[in-house]
Amino acid sequence: MGQFSRYVESGDPPPALRRGFLIVAPCVAVVNAIYTRQLDDTLIAVLVTAQFLLAGIAPKRHRAVVGALNRRPALFLAVFFPLGTGWLFVLLSRSLSRLTSLSVAVPVAILLAAVAGGFRYRRLRSALTEQA
Repeated sequence: MGQFSRYVESGDPPPALRRGFLIVAPCVAVVNAIYTRQLDDTLIAVLVTAQFLLAGIAPKRHRAVVGALNRRPALFLAVFFPLGTGWLFVLLSRSLSRLTSLSVAVPVAILLAAVAGGFRYRRLRSALTEQA
C-alpha cells in the first residue's frame, strides 16, 4: 500500500497535517479579528488560540498540560469554565443579543462544569474501588 494507508485505515490525519491545522487556525482567527475588529471575532481568536496553539507547537507539552488538568479537578474547572463560557457566548451571540447570550452562557457553563466534575468524581471513585 501507499505511505498514507495507515492513516486512512485508522481514521487519524497525518501528524504534520494535524499540527499544520492547529497552527494555521489560530493565525487565521487572529487575522480575521484584526480585520473585522468586532468583539465576537476577537473572542473567537482568543479561544481558538488558547485551545489549538499549544497542541500545534508542542504536542508533548500539550499532553503534559492535559494530564495535569486531569489530575487536578480545580485546575480543570478553572480552565474549562472560561473556555466553555466563551464558546457558548460566541455561539449564542450569533442569533441573540450580547446581554441575553451572556446571561444564558454563564449558567449553562456552570452547569456543564458541575456535570463534568460529577463525571470526573464518579470515574475516580470507580477507579479507586477497582484497585481495592
